[in-house]
Amino acid sequence: MEIMRVSVILPIRNQEKNIIKNFDNICKFLKRRDIETIVVMSGRSEDNSLKLLKGLRKKYGFRLLYGDKGRGNALRTGIRAAKGDVIGYFDTDLAVPLRFVPEAIRKCREYDLVIGSRYLKRSNAERRWNRYIASKVFNSMVRVFLGSDIVDHLCGFKFFRRRFILKHLNEMRDPHWFFDVEMLLMAKRENARVYEMPVDYKEGTSTTAKASDAFYLTAAILKKAFRT
Repeated sequence: MEIMRVSVILPIRNQEKNIIKNFDNICKFLKRRDIETIVVMSGRSEDNSLKLLKGLRKKYGFRLLYGDKGRGNALRTGIRAAKGDVIGYFDTDLAVPLRFVPEAIRKCREYDLVIGSRYLKRSNAERRWNRYIASKVFNSMVRVFLGSDIVDHLCGFKFFRRRFILKHLNEMRDPHWFFDVEMLLMAKRENARVYEMPVDYKEGTSTTAKASDAFYLTAAILKKAFRT
C-alpha cells in the first residue's frame, strides 16, 4: 500500500479562544499520526494568538509561518511550505471533529480532492438558521452562475494531493474565503477526482466570518461569472 506523508495547515487570525480550548488536542492528535503541522498567522492578530502559539510551538514543535492577511493567503503560504504528499486544512474551532481526518486522508488514495460537506444526506450539521440560509443561497449561486456541481463549497475541511494542487496554485488568487471556490472550479475544469465527504458539523461561536463577507462572496461570484 502506498505510504503517504501528510501535512495539515491551520490558518490563524484572532483565534485566542480556539487556541486555548482546542490546540492541545489538535497537536496531540496530529503528532500521534506523524502528521506535519503548519500554523500560518494570517496577518497580525489583535489578541494573544501569537503569544500562545509561540509557547505551544516549544511544546509540540509545529512549524509557525507568517502570511499576508486573508485566509486564502495563509493557505497558499502553508501549501507552498508543506512537505506532505497529502495536504489538508481545517478550522481550529473543530466545527468538523478530528475523527473525520483519518477518513479524509484515506480517501486521498483514490481522489485528488476530498472536501467535507455539511449538506449531504449522511451529514449532520448544526447551524444558526441565518447562516444556514446564507450558505445555501451562496452554494446555489455558485452552481447556477459558475457551473459547479458541488453541494458545499465553503466547508473549512479539505484534503488534497500536493502535486495536483501545486500545479494549479497560482490560479487560485483570492486572498480570503473565495479561495475554496477557486480550488473547486479549477478541479472541475481539470476533470479532477473530487469526493464530497459527509461530515458532522457544529457551528462555533467564535467564527471569524462577518456579515460583510456575504457581500464580498456575492461580488466574487459575479466577477468570476462575467469575467469568464
